[in-house]
Amino acid sequence: MLTLFLGVTGVLSLAMGWLAWQFVAQDRALAAQRAQERLDNAAETAVSVLRHGIDEITQRLDALSKLPPNLAPATFAAQTSAVGDDAALVLTAERSIDVWPAGRLVYYPAAALTRNSPDLTIAAFASGEELEFQRRDLAGALRAFDPLTHSANLQLRAGALLRTARIWAQLRQPDRALGAYEQLAGLGATPAEEVPAGLLARYGRCLVLRESGRGRDLGSESAELERDLNAGTWRLTRAEYEFYQAQARAWQPSTRVSEPKTAPTASEQLSAAVAAIWNEWETARASPTAATGSRLVAAESAAVLVAWRSTAGRVAALVAGPRFIDAHFVEPARAALTRYRARVILADADGHSPGGDRRTGGDAPTGSDRHLQRAAADTGLPWSVRIVDADPGAEIAMTASRRQVVFAGLVALGLFVLAGGTFIVRAVNRELEVSRLQTDFVAAVSHEFRTPLTSMRQVSELLLEGRVPEARRDEYYRMQQRDSQRLQRLVESLLDFGRMESGAREYRPEPVDITALARAVADEFSAGVAAAGYRVESTLQSEGTCVSADREALGRAIWNLLDNAVKYSPSHKTVWLTTAVTGDSVMISVRDKGIGVPPEDQRRIFDKFARGANAAAIGAKGTGLGLAMVQHTVSAHGGNVQVESTPGDGSTFTITLPRGGPDAAHPDCRR
Repeated sequence: MLTLFLGVTGVLSLAMGWLAWQFVAQDRALAAQRAQERLDNAAETAVSVLRHGIDEITQRLDALSKLPPNLAPATFAAQTSAVGDDAALVLTAERSIDVWPAGRLVYYPAAALTRNSPDLTIAAFASGEELEFQRRDLAGALRAFDPLTHSANLQLRAGALLRTARIWAQLRQPDRALGAYEQLAGLGATPAEEVPAGLLARYGRCLVLRESGRGRDLGSESAELERDLNAGTWRLTRAEYEFYQAQARAWQPSTRVSEPKTAPTASEQLSAAVAAIWNEWETARASPTAATGSRLVAAESAAVLVAWRSTAGRVAALVAGPRFIDAHFVEPARAALTRYRARVILADADGHSPGGDRRTGGDAPTGSDRHLQRAAADTGLPWSVRIVDADPGAEIAMTASRRQVVFAGLVALGLFVLAGGTFIVRAVNRELEVSRLQTDFVAAVSHEFRTPLTSMRQVSELLLEGRVPEARRDEYYRMQQRDSQRLQRLVESLLDFGRMESGAREYRPEPVDITALARAVADEFSAGVAAAGYRVESTLQSEGTCVSADREALGRAIWNLLDNAVKYSPSHKTVWLTTAVTGDSVMISVRDKGIGVPPEDQRRIFDKFARGANAAAIGAKGTGLGLAMVQHTVSAHGGNVQVESTPGDGSTFTITLPRGGPDAAHPDCRR
């Protein structure tokens, strides 16, 4: 049964371990699935937020594209406060373009610039240019151009001032040349030779200052030219802007020349995006039906968002750089993804990020990051949406905690099985031991009963048959009395032990002179063992010292100790009984010179049915109840019993009882 139990328990433990392992594997797979579902939900949320942002912009552009021409400038200007510093609103019509805020673009598509043809002014300057270039009559040329410098036609005036300044420079009259250029600058955006007069004036002054060796003034003038170019003061083509900007930078002091070219400005990025998308706007403007679009445009190493709406030959558009995209798209998406513990990254077709996570930019997440991507073709957005798990260990941590619980449960189960198996093995062994002890007890009791009964039967038969001489009949009667008393003590011991085990044993405490009781028990016991050659030497001190005890039970306990000493002293026929008083305690000791008790048996000999391991070696008979009854009796009286023994040198059993008691005032007791 024990083997069967352990086998079944082992199989069940293995099954539980296998099930736990399966649970951990499934829990890990479920955690990965939950993480993927979380990213899927985050992607859907991000796409929804981004699409909502695009729809809002499209609706605004739709309203702006339908404005009457007279209301458009003011309305567009009112909207500029919402676009930030790297975005612009654009309104295009046939070969025209307007931008808000003003100066946000530094150059424009060439097809969008309308300039007066120089053919209209060629005839007016023909005579003067003939004197200047063919006849080399510079003074005559000045006189020819002078009336035109006061013309009401601004284009004629700009052309005349430009030629006048050029001639003064050739005549080595820098101050007069600078003055002419100053007048030309006052004409601002008026085209002179298809270039804004203000730009030609700035550029011409720089040339004059360079030729005259005025380096400091040249640095200041070129810096002003560069600032005007970057501020979008004039409407230029890209080639014109880059040429004049390069010239202005070249004229800067040497400390600026050595500096590397700075990154493209937001205005340069927006300008490049407008130039790149112009043809699509032209197509949308020419469409008979409303056209809407939005996409990312690669412009000056940046991805710029361009969204437009075309209505009735006019296109209203928004051109926005990375900061605008961050503020109006990425930040709302990031806020919406907080509960999903995810980050959003926007990327164009080349994988460059126009906004979003600055740590990753246009690079893909590392291999350890869990992520997914929604392509622009699937979402209808102008960019691809990449969702990166910001907390990839969340589900794993939850799985780890559950795994720890499972493993702890397995360990607890293993310990439980081990403890249970150990307990059952010990319990079975204990029961087997008890069964063996009970068998030995029955055999011992049978022998204890058989010996006096056999003697009594023989004596009775002899007396009945009259075979006992008259002179010896008293001796035979005494033999019968001793055997009957022995049987009575044995029966009473068994009955007392049964009552002790059931808790029904009642003690009747009374003042007992311990010395008198010990002497009486010793005398009675000596009479019984004298025939076997044993004698009891008593050393009884402090006569009159009383304890509160059950006289009969305590006397039987002393008897059992004496009987035990005799049984285990086959070679030494003397047993010593002593009493002593120490403080508030009374001690009763029984000593022998017998075989002794091994150390490993000194605790268990007080258990029921237990006998020393050397009892069988000397053939000592007994029930194994004597010392158990002694301990029970002494404990019931508030005392204790101890053994001191050396194998081969005898044993000493000592009963210690508290002195006195509530009835210690007996006349025979000393207080």
